[in-house]
Amino acid sequence: MRKLRLTLVLLAVFGLVAAACAADTEAADEALAEAQAASAAASSAMSEAQAAAAAAADIGAAMAEAQAASASAEAAAAAAAAAAADAAEALAAADLAQATASGNEAAVAEAEVALAEAQDAAAAAGQAASAAQEEAAAAQAEAATAQEEAAAAKAEAEAAQAEAAAAETEARAAEAAAAEAAAAAAGPICGGNTTGDLPQGVDSENGVLKIGTVQPVGGAAVVAGIELLGGIKIAVEEINANGGIDGCMIELIDYNSQYEVEELINQTRRMIDRDGVWGILSPADSRALPGTFDFLAESGVIMWAPISPPFEIERQEVYWLASSRTEQARICVDHFDDLGFTKVATIGATNPLGEEVVAGVEIQAPINGMEIVAQETVESASEIVGPAVLNVIASGAEGIVAGVDNIQNALILQILAENNSDALLCSDQGAAGSGGQNAVGPAEEAADGFLGALQVALPDTDSPLMSQWRALRNAYCDSISDECRAPNFSEQTYLHSITFFEVIDRLEGDLSWDNFHAVAESLWANPIETGAMPPISCGPRADGGHACASGAGLSEYDYETQSWTQIREFQAPKS
Repeated sequence: MRKLRLTLVLLAVFGLVAAACAADTEAADEALAEAQAASAAASSAMSEAQAAAAAAADIGAAMAEAQAASASAEAAAAAAAAAAADAAEALAAADLAQATASGNEAAVAEAEVALAEAQDAAAAAGQAASAAQEEAAAAQAEAATAQEEAAAAKAEAEAAQAEAAAAETEARAAEAAAAEAAAAAAGPICGGNTTGDLPQGVDSENGVLKIGTVQPVGGAAVVAGIELLGGIKIAVEEINANGGIDGCMIELIDYNSQYEVEELINQTRRMIDRDGVWGILSPADSRALPGTFDFLAESGVIMWAPISPPFEIERQEVYWLASSRTEQARICVDHFDDLGFTKVATIGATNPLGEEVVAGVEIQAPINGMEIVAQETVESASEIVGPAVLNVIASGAEGIVAGVDNIQNALILQILAENNSDALLCSDQGAAGSGGQNAVGPAEEAADGFLGALQVALPDTDSPLMSQWRALRNAYCDSISDECRAPNFSEQTYLHSITFFEVIDRLEGDLSWDNFHAVAESLWANPIETGAMPPISCGPRADGGHACASGAGLSEYDYETQSWTQIREFQAPKS
């Protein structure tokens, strides 16, 4: 029995060790099966021990009954023998007395003979009784010995039963440990903790979470588009190289909008309806993105960090990570105030983006006691900006806040230089291309002193995270045939991507969209800190909390060194 227990324990321990050391799911499953077999064997041994214990108890009871029966029989035999002897002797004595009384000598002689015979018989009966008693005593001793042996056998069986129970407990512990090791070897299941049905884009069987993006990697914005897509790709490759997120490897679906409004809208619809993406990450084209928001509302698909569309804070599915153009314009006005300027002007495109910038100046100029001396407009994407610039120069504005595109900013800078204007031009990060050459490249020397707001740190910022991004970007750019010329856009989408993946990681395997909103809207209590952009601290949509980044920085371009320098840290506008 003890050998059996030792064998079972060794099997169970072997299962535990093998499961703990398993390098893959198959090995862990084999270890689990061995532990389960050990547990079953222990259970069988326990049953056998229980049967042996019961049999031993029955033997003990039978021995006790045999002992009692033997003692009773021997006592009865002794009593009967004594009674017979006494009766015979009494009868002989009576006969002798009668014969003597009659005076019959022959009867007396006969009675004396009978009495002698009776006495002999009594003596023999006594001897027989004594022998029977001795035999009964011996039988009783044997029965006692048998009872002791039965008790010992029962004790042995009970000990074996206890050992079997201990072996079973150890085997079950080994089985549980093996199951835990098998689960650990297999890793978490993608979306395994999701409440209710899995949303689209979650393939738990194959461990895939499907994310989509649309970027202008062709057309007029190709330089920005290549880098915008690259920033997302390197973040996806990085997260997958580190094992994915809670059992999910990220699959990226990307489309080229060609910088066409209808293309972006149609491709967004295609990603949702045909490709079945779970979320859309940092799509770019501020003109077109508002046309996609209704698709999100219909499907429930999340859009994280779209690249600078007009803010629509009532949209539940959309989370803005970049500070709004309105807030960036306010930072520009604050800087002009710090420089002692008293007169400011605006040049805004005839689209919602231009309207946001103008709104920011209208909010902030009175706060700083500044006068808005001109408010000019230009047609969206038009290169005819000269009349608006000349009117601003004539107004005497010391600072100009522009809500236009990259090319229009380059043209404005050139016209200011041609007219020897000292007015400073400031624009939001997207329109200024802060950190890159999108606007300042075409403007050449006229771009010296150009001010660009910052939603994220400059690409050459010295920090571990930024060094890591630069290394990944360099490797990516070396791997593609297209030329990488706008690192600021790659940085922006890289940072957007890693914050998105951080939120997904905080979901703890529950990939329902309701859980995403619950977790994202609680970031105000535990923001995502990157050090390369304002803290990401989303809150409830009803409180405007889907505008997740508060504040902006400011940078200045130096033509001689062909570089940007951050001159204002990330901070909220004056109030």
